[in-house]
Amino acid sequence: IPFYLEYIFLLPIEKVGRLMMAVPATLIVVSPCSGWLYDKIGARLLTTVGLSLSALALLGLAWLSAESSSTEVALKLALLGAGQAIFLSPNSASVLSQVNEKYLGITSGILATARNFGMVMGATLAATLFSWWYSFFSGGEKLADYATVDSGSFILALRVTFVITACLAFLGCLVSARRR
Repeated sequence: IPFYLEYIFLLPIEKVGRLMMAVPATLIVVSPCSGWLYDKIGARLLTTVGLSLSALALLGLAWLSAESSSTEVALKLALLGAGQAIFLSPNSASVLSQVNEKYLGITSGILATARNFGMVMGATLAATLFSWWYSFFSGGEKLADYATVDSGSFILALRVTFVITACLAFLGCLVSARRR
């Protein structure tokens, strides 16, 4: 999305950063509510709904075009942030609820490491997929050599990458729905 906003929307980097804030801003608002709901109804429904919203947001992002508006991008990113928030709080609480109090510190550390590792690996996978698909659709060009004439290849690569990541999120939904 940052490349899309910079290369397709031609936004200055500070505006790119402001638009990208839709995800963490939504996390800040939704996460406490999600934690409160976990205390009332448990994890399975919330984690499954959260992953489903994230997958739907990724599918929505797949259909961005050069004509999309900044508001549309921000709303889709906010939906992604809401999905993550609805998933993360109950998932963490669920894991910690299964651990002996004596091991809460180490478990919390492992959970934080796993979450951060997952985010880094997800971003790396998405960037690798995007770069590969861009090269494929542009006839071997590198993203570093992007020119406005390649915007069609860029949008196609973005679309395929988001569809693949949405499919992975939907697989996560299936796993989450089967949890005890």
